[in-house]
Amino acid sequence: MTQYLLNQYIYRTRYRRIKTALMMAALSRVLEEAWKLGLMSAEDYHRAIASSTAVGNRH
Repeated sequence: MTQYLLNQYIYRTRYRRIKTALMMAALSRVLEEAWKLGLMSAEDYHRAIASSTAVGNRH
């Protein structure tokens, strides 16, 4: 599941914007650690991080 889809799920389940932002920040940190440990490629890491631009959007 991409971060964008996860963000949409979290937002639609009526979490507050700040809680959504905190959850996305935590996910970004987990992705970063997975990349550092060699559990995911740099390309996958950067693709996942780049898709997190929709935090808090109501589109």
